Amino acid sequence: MDVGGLLQSWNFQAGPRNFLTAGFELRRFDAHYDYVGSHVFGESIAEVTGRPREDAFALRDLFRDDYLGAFVSDRYRPADNLTLELGARFDRHTLTDDSLWSPRVSLAWGVGRASVVRIGWGHYNQSQRAYELAVEDGDGRFYPAEESEQWVAGFEHVFGDGTSGPLTALRVEVYRRRVDDPRPRYESLFQAFERLPEAEPARVRVDPESGRAEGVELFLHGRAGSRVGWWVNYALARTEETIAGEEVPRSIDQRHSVNADVNYRLGRGWDANVAWRYHTGWPTTPLAEAETEGVAPTIGPRNSGRLSNYHRLDARVSRKWPIRSGTLTAFGDIQNVYGRRNVAGFDLEMDDETGEFFLKKERWPGFFASVGFTLEF
Repeated sequence: MDVGGLLQSWNFQAGPRNFLTAGFELRRFDAHYDYVGSHVFGESIAEVTGRPREDAFALRDLFRDDYLGAFVSDRYRPADNLTLELGARFDRHTLTDDSLWSPRVSLAWGVGRASVVRIGWGHYNQSQRAYELAVEDGDGRFYPAEESEQWVAGFEHVFGDGTSGPLTALRVEVYRRRVDDPRPRYESLFQAFERLPEAEPARVRVDPESGRAEGVELFLHGRAGSRVGWWVNYALARTEETIAGEEVPRSIDQRHSVNADVNYRLGRGWDANVAWRYHTGWPTTPLAEAETEGVAPTIGPRNSGRLSNYHRLDARVSRKWPIRSGTLTAFGDIQNVYGRRNVAGFDLEMDDETGEFFLKKERWPGFFASVGFTLEF
């Protein structure tokens, strides 16, 4: 892919309470494709998954997309504790013939000296770029832009001076996002992420009519003395889409998730850190048993099952040295300290002796250690 572009923006302080921003972006994308792919599945596997036993796809072409983007926003403070921002974008893609307007508005209201209430609304558009053609799945078509409407509301509070005390900050947010006319995509029925997804026999095309994501998040930050800092985040969320008139959870839907982090300053540039991650299991599609002996099983309702819950503990020790041009940091990491082999999904396999089908568990890596350094300048 070859890309050329030009960007320009302007800022204007229209008054003590009024700040204007505007700009534009021009880009040309030339994406060259030279692709040949084919697959041959066993007859029994193809019968269960419904994919063609043999298939091939080839594409050799050049796609050009000329893009124009322009934006304007006005941030206005009608009162000392109130900030209102109005904005809009225009995006034009010649490849997909998209001409899109996206209005947005946000509000920040200071409640007392230590709290802020935030509310935001906007329309957002996502066009398919020239380099995003799904050739690996035999799809040579570009699709119109996805359009979404997003709402978010939040409350933030700082305790004390925000730097000391057992609890220093709190943030709560609720959000809702609705997507109209989402693009079709291709996924495995049994695993959200694959190393070579297009070679999976249970790969299917997903054509949602609409989608939505909504949830609430809680974030707490605090300190324990001068050396220990911590934060914890909890989210209750739901991500679903409508397919053929039915509500189906997306493959990355996780109803509950928790992230916790503790950092201990050892002194003289040394830091020790532990982080724990948890979320409820992602959806997966079960394999339904055949009612008659000798008949191949069938695929159950899409994403009607769940993987086991995911969790792991990571640890890190680092040392920083200030140098003339910046900072040098050396670190040692241990990912998944207790070596849990979380289930990532399943592979559809067949027992050669009995001819029976079964789902074999695929797992994420377990214990993993690494060392390295970074140089910032």
